[in-house]
Amino acid sequence: MGYDYARIYFDMDAKMLEFLDSLDEYEKDGIWLEVDIYDDEQRAEWSIGHRYMQTDRLFLKNDSVDNAPINEDDYDGACKRMKEILMMVINDGSSDAAGTDSKNDRK
Repeated sequence: MGYDYARIYFDMDAKMLEFLDSLDEYEKDGIWLEVDIYDDEQRAEWSIGHRYMQTDRLFLKNDSVDNAPINEDDYDGACKRMKEILMMVINDGSSDAAGTDSKNDRK
């Protein structure tokens, strides 16, 4: 998930929102948030990085290289946020799960 979805996912986490706000445009364009939910174990994890290049604030995270640390998350909160994001994608008709479309481009 890209920058817009990361802001939604972390909307209750002031520290992460501050971090996201501190990113420059290149970092925002290439940010990648991965959320893994393990229903059998009732646990969730997330990691965040940059798809194209490691930066001062983001680890490299793509299909070939993933240097981003994994962070434990609240299972119930993660499920709730992912449901909200899924509903937004369905309602917007957007298939851009990477979140690269800016809000201004959506109709």
